[in-house]
Amino acid sequence: NKGDLPKNQYNNIENLRVVTQQENHFNRNCKGYYWNKNSQKWRARIMLNGKEKHLKYFDLEEDARNAYLAAKKIYHIIPNRK
Repeated sequence: NKGDLPKNQYNNIENLRVVTQQENHFNRNCKGYYWNKNSQKWRARIMLNGKEKHLKYFDLEEDARNAYLAAKKIYHIIPNRK
């Protein structure tokens, strides 16, 4: 667990894992939803293989956020590699 390591050991080779470029992007802290001015609704979306996948439009920001977080659990999975 990264939180258990001293800061100077986060990037030691034995603490790193092999991931694809796409899997590395899964760790980005982005919202996955935004206000769409044309529709006057919140739009949820997720990136897959470098392409944007539209999830849905929502009246409430919280609903768009929850849709993104649910999709992230489905699509942004890093498999265990040995």
